[in-house]
Amino acid sequence: MRLYCAWPGAGIEETVAVLDGGLLREAASRVRELWPWEPERYEEPSRPLPPVLPAGGWFAAHSKPVSEPTD
Repeated sequence: MRLYCAWPGAGIEETVAVLDGGLLREAASRVRELWPWEPERYEEPSRPLPPVLPAGGWFAAHSKPVSEPTD
């Protein structure tokens, strides 16, 4: 599994890490739920601005334009 990340605002350039998906699956099989999830009451947050993507990287090559929601 490849994990791509970038955080230009924090000075982190686009980078990739290769993870063993088998180890993740094995770890997921040992997960125990400690507290059941309960939805919180909240108002729908405003839509954030799309991020600025590093030119020439994976994110720029694989991103799709964000469409505006229709009400």
